[in-house]
Amino acid sequence: MKKKLLIGLLASLMMVSVAAACGETQTPDNSDTGSNVTTDSGNSDTGLEASKYALTLQNGDAQETSEVEAGATLELPTPTQEGRTFTGWVDSEGNAAPAVMPDAPLTLFATWEVTAYTVNVTLPDNLGTVSVKIGVEDVYSAENEQLIYVYTNGDAIEALLTEALCAYTSNTSVYEAEGLPYDADGKLVFSELKNYEFTAKAVDRIYTVYLPNDASQDYKYGDTLALPTPDAMDGVEFVKWVYSVYNEETGESQTLDAPATVTPDIDGITFEPVWNVLPYTLTIVNGNETKTYTFGVMLDSKNDINTTVDQLAEILQSELPTSTDTVEYSWYEVVPETFELQDYTFTVKSIQTVSIPDAIAIAEALESNKSTTDLYYVKGIIVKIHDTKYGHLTIADEQGNLLYVHGTYLGNDLYENLANKPQVGDYIKYRSVIKNNNGNAQLTNARIIEFSTPETKADIYKLAEELCNLTVVAKIAVAGDVTLPTAGVTYTDAVIAWTSSNADIAAVNGGTVTFTLPAEATTITLTATLTLGEATLSQSYAVEVDAAPKATEKTVTWNAGTQKGTKNANEEYVISEDLTISSHNNGCYFTTQLQIYQSATENGYVVCKYSGVVSKLTLNMGYKKATMAVYGSTDGETWQEIGQIVTTTTGFLDYELNVDATKGYTYIKLDAVGNQLRVKTIEAVINC
Repeated sequence: MKKKLLIGLLASLMMVSVAAACGETQTPDNSDTGSNVTTDSGNSDTGLEASKYALTLQNGDAQETSEVEAGATLELPTPTQEGRTFTGWVDSEGNAAPAVMPDAPLTLFATWEVTAYTVNVTLPDNLGTVSVKIGVEDVYSAENEQLIYVYTNGDAIEALLTEALCAYTSNTSVYEAEGLPYDADGKLVFSELKNYEFTAKAVDRIYTVYLPNDASQDYKYGDTLALPTPDAMDGVEFVKWVYSVYNEETGESQTLDAPATVTPDIDGITFEPVWNVLPYTLTIVNGNETKTYTFGVMLDSKNDINTTVDQLAEILQSELPTSTDTVEYSWYEVVPETFELQDYTFTVKSIQTVSIPDAIAIAEALESNKSTTDLYYVKGIIVKIHDTKYGHLTIADEQGNLLYVHGTYLGNDLYENLANKPQVGDYIKYRSVIKNNNGNAQLTNARIIEFSTPETKADIYKLAEELCNLTVVAKIAVAGDVTLPTAGVTYTDAVIAWTSSNADIAAVNGGTVTFTLPAEATTITLTATLTLGEATLSQSYAVEVDAAPKATEKTVTWNAGTQKGTKNANEEYVISEDLTISSHNNGCYFTTQLQIYQSATENGYVVCKYSGVVSKLTLNMGYKKATMAVYGSTDGETWQEIGQIVTTTTGFLDYELNVDATKGYTYIKLDAVGNQLRVKTIEAVINC
C-alpha cells in the first residue's frame, strides 16, 4: 500500500556522522600496518634487503603488504566497492601515492567517495521535479547540509520528498508521489542502489479543524464551515464558536469568530464554544418585604448574576427569621434537598398554637382529604396509641375533646425508632398540618416539639382513654340485639350510659340495643355518656341501619293448552322450576282443561307447589256456575282457607284472589265445591 508522504518532517533527523566523505582519506596510525617485512641489508626496522622495502596497501579493514625495490615504478591496483567510487591511494598525510617506490617502507590508504543515486519525482503539467540523493551512507556537508541520505532510511527520504512537494502546495491541492515502494507495514523501502523515477499527482488539500474532546472535522478549501451546535448544558445557552490566534503586532493572543468558509488560516485550529449564562431568580417574601437574588451556574456580571445555585440553601437559611417558643418560622413552599436551575419563590410563614377544638374547626373548613399549607402547634394528653410503628395516636384536651394524630415523628425519626417513646397519659406538643380526612380532623405526620409524663392523671383524661376504647357497630344489616359496654375497661369505675336518637329503630335497654329494620335505610345516633367522679364525657356514634329486605315478585303461569297432563288422580306434573302441580283423589283430570269434580262418586282437588310465597292468584275457569275453594299452606300438610271464588257464568273468565304474603304460603290447593269446574290457566304472583 502506498504511503502518503508526511509534510514537515524535520530534516535534522537525518543528520548522521559519516567517515570518508567526499574525498576525505582514511588515515590510520601508520605504526599499525600489520606487516612483518624485512630487507636483505639486515635493517632491523624492516627485516628486508637494503634495496627492497615494505609496501602496505590499506583498504578499510583489509591490508596487504609486499616487498618492492626502491625506485621501482608503483603499479597500484584499483579496488571496487558497491555504492562507492575509488578516488585513489594516499599516504598517511593525505598526499597522493608516489610514482616510484621510495627508499623506505610505504603505507598507502585507499580513498573512496560515496556514489550518489537520485530519487526523482516528476510533477504533472511541467511543474518541475523534486529529487533526493541516496547512497550507502549519509554524507554531510556543513555548507550544503546533508547531501546524500542512506538509501535504507526510508522515513528520511519520504520526509524530504514530502517537504519538497509541499513547495507546490496551493489552497486547493497538494501533491503526492505515486508508485513509491512501500512494504506491507507501510514503510518506504529502497531495496537496491540505483536511480529511481516516480511521478506525483495532485489531490484535494484537506484542512482539519478541531473541537473540544478531541473531535475533528475535515474540509476542502472554500467549503462552508459547518461546526455543530454543542450538546445543551444546564444553565447556559450556546452563542458561537471562536478560536485564538497570536497577534504579532500586539504580542498578545486574539480571539476571532469562526469564519463562514474554510481558508488556510484555520487549518489545525481548535475552536472553542462561547456560552451565555442564563439568569434565574430566587424571590424571598416576608410579609410586605420582597428580596430577589439572581443566580446561575456561575457568576456573570454581564447578566448581573451575583449568586450560584450552590449558594441558595445558605441564603434561605439566612433569610428565615429565628423561631421562638410560641412561634416557629418556616417556608410555605417545600425546600428541595438539591436546587435546580429554575426560578424559585419562598414565602416566610409563622406557626401558631391552636387548641384541639380550633384544629377541628380548621379541618371542618377544608375540603375533604385536603390539608392546610400552614403548620400549627397542637398539644394534649395521649389517650390511645393505635399503631406502634408509625405512631398513630389520639390526644385529648382538658375538656375531653379528642384529635387523631396520623404519624408521629421526632425530627425525621419515625415513632418506632425513638429510644424514648411517648406513651398513653403523656403530655405532648406537636407541630403539624391539619387535615380533613373524609370529614374527620387529624394531624398528619406530626413532629414532636416536647412531651412529658404528668405526676397525676385527671379523671377527664381517664374518660378520654375509655372513650377511645369504645367501638360501636357502624352498620346494621340484620334486625336483632347488639350489646354495648356499660363500664370502663381500664378504669372499671367509669360508668357508660347509652341513648338512642330513634327508639323505634334502635331501642336501648341498659347495654342492649334492639334494632328493627325500617322500610327505608336510616342513620340513627347512639350516644355514650361516660361518668367518673365529677367528670363527664359524651360521644355520639352514627349507625347506618339497612332497610328491611323487599321480596322480588315473579309471575308463574300454567296453561292447560300447552301444559296438560294425560293421567288422572294422584299424579305429579313438574311444570317448571317454579311450579309443580299434583292431582289428588278421583275426580281430577288433565285434558285440554283441568277438570275438578265435586260429586258423590268423584271428589278430587289439585295442589300447586311454588318456589316462592304466593301473593296473588288469577284463575281462568268456567263450565258450571260453582265455587272454587282456595287453601294455602307453608308445608303442604296443614291448610288454611284463603278464600272462595264463585263463577258467575258458564263461560270462562279470569277470577283474581289476593293472598296475604306475610302468611308465607308456598302451597295452594284448588277444590271445587258443589259442582264441576274446569280451569284453563293458573297465574300466581310469588315473592322470591
